[in-house]
Formats: sequence, C-alpha cells, structure tokens
Amino acid sequence: KFKIELSETGVHWLQKRLCPVLERFGKEVCLLFTPGNLTFVQDTHITQGIRVHAIFKQEVLFRSYGIKSQNEDKICVRVSTTMLARVLKSIEEGFESVEMRLVKRRVEEQGNIQLPFLNFNTTSAALDIVQDLPIIGKPMQPSDLKQIEETLPQLDNTTSLPTYYLDVQPLVVAQLPQVVDRLKNINEVIQLATTQAGDFHLQAQTVSVTLGAEHAGLKVLPQAQARAHPDGGDARDSTRRLLAALRREEAHQVSVRARDLARCLLCQQTKPDRVLCGISNNKGFVQFGLQYRKPESDRLDEGVTVYIKLPVQVET
Repeated sequence: KFKIELSETGVHWLQKRLCPVLERFGKEVCLLFTPGNLTFVQDTHITQGIRVHAIFKQEVLFRSYGIKSQNEDKICVRVSTTMLARVLKSIEEGFESVEMRLVKRRVEEQGNIQLPFLNFNTTSAALDIVQDLPIIGKPMQPSDLKQIEETLPQLDNTTSLPTYYLDVQPLVVAQLPQVVDRLKNINEVIQLATTQAGDFHLQAQTVSVTLGAEHAGLKVLPQAQARAHPDGGDARDSTRRLLAALRREEAHQVSVRARDLARCLLCQQTKPDRVLCGISNNKGFVQFGLQYRKPESDRLDEGVTVYIKLPVQVET
C-alpha cells in the first residue's frame, strides 16, 4: 500500500528548494519512505564522494501519508533527479491535489514487461495531469534498504560525530563561495579548520604561495563547547591563534578538495536559516547541518533537517 498526497508547502519545498540542489549533486536520488518520515539520500557513489541526506517529517510535505509494506512499513525507491525535478516543475500553483502512488505499467519498448513507476496525479480546476516517474531498478529489498538506513546521521557512529559546530550561515550567503573560488586557483586541496572560540579558517598553499582567510566570532553550538580566546587572542596573527588552539585541543583541522567544498556550499539554494559546520572527532569528515525556521516564525522547524557530509582528503 502506498498512497500519499503532497501539500502546497511540500510542493514548494521540493520544487523550489531541494530538487535543484539534488540535481547539482548527482543524477540519482533514493527516496526512503518510513512511518512518519521521507528521507532523500544521495550516497557517495552517486555524488563522487559527498553524502547528502534531507529528512522531512510527514507533516512538512504531505496532507495525507499512507504507506504499508512487509518490510516494517518502509519503502525505498531510486529515481532520476532530473526527471523528478521535471515532474515537480509541471505542478502549477493553485492545484487542488497532488497524489503519489506506486504503480506498475507494461512497457512495450522493454519487451512488454511490467515496470514500477512513481505516479503523480495532479488535479486542478483547469486540467488533470498524470505523470509516471520511472523507478530505477525495483523497489529496494530489505538488505538494500538496510544499507541505506545505516548511512542515516541518526544511526551513524556517534563516537566519530563532531562535538561542536560553528554556524557559518552568514558566510555561506555572503562570502564563502567567493573565498573558496579564489583558493581553488591556488591549490585543489585546501585546509579547513574550526575552533571552539568560533573561528573558521580556510587556507590554500603551494611551495611559493600561501593564501588564507579567517572568519572569527561565529556562534559555537552547543554553547557548552564554546571557549574564549586566552587573553582575548592575538588579533594580528590568525595562524598563530589557530596553532595555539590546536595545541590546546580546542580546534580541528583537515584537508578537503576545494571542488567538493564548493559543491557543499550549494546548500544556500535551499535557503537555510542556520548552516552548522563541524569536523568529526576522528577527523574523517566535515559535516554541514542545515536548519530552517518555520514559516512566519522565529522558531527552528524540527521537521526538516539536511545533512551534507564532506570527505576528508588528507588528515592534518
């Protein structure tokens, strides 16, 4: 059983904010439907190294949500991001309903066999539109679904997750993409560092050239992990401050590909209100967590979270 109905907010979220970004990350995306949640998953083999999860509680996207399966009422399908975006773009404002179902169709071009599709039935005052989105392969079996679930942030190994994050949202919107673009011209691998005093560092270097940027005074979360600069810090030398923080074990530093970091910054297109950046304790990855405010509210919406995990190239 699979029958759900998108809401106006859900269509806007997917059409205008999420799907354009998923298209930039990779050609495919897995849709994991579970009781209460829909999660969009792009794993490393799809994105060439980056891992993307967008987790929505059902009330954020849907008017009604009914799924049932023999696998603990979980269903996972893989679709083309371009074709998903195309289907969503055809949904015009003012629709009466958009229903989604899993269906099978006989396809003559494939030897008249039955293939699975994700069906979108849009009803409006002017006309009804029925569109079939091809499912790549078949709906996933329990073993495949388990592998997808094991990548979810909430099931990840908590011992390696970041212990603190910096809110870099103001930088992502204003400056960071341009800074990364300049550093990329120096070296394709750049150093990224965060400190518990709220400093964010980027640096690229060659044998003859070193170029870096520091952004200080960012918000540290959780607040219990925040630390003050001893004696206010040395405002003249950001490198000296970073080295001192590393010696005090109040900072993490890793090397990442500039191209991968630039792709992560595409997250600004989803219009987040908070962009948290943290380096895992084992320095194995950089994680961006995107949070959003509820419409017409200052409160963060706990029903939507997007995670982007950036691989580390060389531990430093």
